[in-house]
Amino acid sequence: MTRRRRRLAHLIALAVMLATAAGGLPTATAQTAPVSLRLFASDDSVRLLRYGRRVPLDVGVYATPVGGDFQLRVWRDDYDSPIEVAQVDRATDEITRALPPESLDGWNGLIDFMEVTFRDAQGTVAASDSFTFCPNGWDRQRINDHGVPASAYPFSCGSYFPFVKGMVWGIDDHWATGALSSSFDSDFGSPVVRVPAGTYTATFGISPTYQELFGVTPSDATVEIQITVVQAERRRFHHLQQRETTSHDTSAGGVPDITSPPAATLPDLVALPAWSLSTFHRREKDLLGFASTLWNAGPAPFVVEGFRRSGEDVMDAYQYFYDGDEVVGRAPIGTMEYDVRRGHNHWHFEQFASFSLLDHTKANVVKSTKQSFCIVPTDAVDLTVEGADWDPWAVGFGTVCGGERAIWVREMLEPGWGDTYYQQMAGQSFNITNVPNGWYYVEVRVNTNSAILQTTTENDVEHRLIYLGGKPGARRVITAPWHGITI
Repeated sequence: MTRRRRRLAHLIALAVMLATAAGGLPTATAQTAPVSLRLFASDDSVRLLRYGRRVPLDVGVYATPVGGDFQLRVWRDDYDSPIEVAQVDRATDEITRALPPESLDGWNGLIDFMEVTFRDAQGTVAASDSFTFCPNGWDRQRINDHGVPASAYPFSCGSYFPFVKGMVWGIDDHWATGALSSSFDSDFGSPVVRVPAGTYTATFGISPTYQELFGVTPSDATVEIQITVVQAERRRFHHLQQRETTSHDTSAGGVPDITSPPAATLPDLVALPAWSLSTFHRREKDLLGFASTLWNAGPAPFVVEGFRRSGEDVMDAYQYFYDGDEVVGRAPIGTMEYDVRRGHNHWHFEQFASFSLLDHTKANVVKSTKQSFCIVPTDAVDLTVEGADWDPWAVGFGTVCGGERAIWVREMLEPGWGDTYYQQMAGQSFNITNVPNGWYYVEVRVNTNSAILQTTTENDVEHRLIYLGGKPGARRVITAPWHGITI
């Protein structure tokens, strides 16, 4: 144990005695069970890339509260005073645990909180280090829908702004924060270790000092992951692989399943016609590219959340229904899968929309392989509709499409807004190499499995009439006007 850690351990043993000196915050008179913490991992085995000698720790280890909201208050009385910190009860603002100032890494979090050890096949320690923990980490996840729909806490612990006087750090009950996502110890934006390529057993744990301070049980304090480290190659893109995963109960619903939600809680998803159509030739194929926009005419937002199945790289997708800020129910509407293709690398809802090239009788000719979506409000379509949100990014309740080790995502389309996709790549565009010249329709369809609950389904499909001409290698397209719109 380093000298700094020994001093921190001694100070924590005296911390409760200092509670009454915590900057005027009231001290709890009776707090039988202050909120504690638990670690868990989204995966039991992980493949990491090594860049030079550094291995970024993108391992999917999360910290979650035990017993309620975990909240810390961090402040200084004035600019000449040291920064202080205490754990408080969210409902009363009373101090439940006092922490020594030495536990702080400035405004960045709790210093030396997470301990990481890599051991090789012989049990020899290959790397060992400790890292700062920020409860307000950017990598936050909703464990299940017992938790509040949107986190109450900021997305940062630290600040480069020199005049900060007070911060609130925390994790909502039934939420989790990446235990290693917010340390700014490396150029990668996440902590790193330096180990050779190979196979390791890695232990991630809350340090004994903080276990004692926060009353963390030994079984909740440590997780173990089998890690394979592979040297990264230039322009190498790896695929998400099937892994053994831990059980973390993301599917249990605290929100009731309903089949007939109130009309005021429903969206109206509308398919607009394909637009910006163009032809191009690539790798001996003639392709027809296009843009598509699906929008929500209201009155309520379309909200879909995915909760990862234990043991699988699939999320179950649920539509949520809101009466104002209150959720009234949910309905299962499909699945989400992780898209590993270049330019994506996030979770896609699979039953949102589909695109087809039809002949003049509207029989299918070619189908686009673009069948999954990270739903985001990209374009305002009609901000005069009922329930329109003029600034969907300002409410802190938007789309989170998630990384490879996510256990939860939320995708959202507010009233008045559309989500536009440009199908200009092979597979997503239409392969017209063997399609004869002539008249065709481009079909845009939303709600492909009819599971999304809406005010109406009458506008779920739209067709755009086009004419394909030209010669192989130099095809051309003429787009018929749609209500006077020629683009």
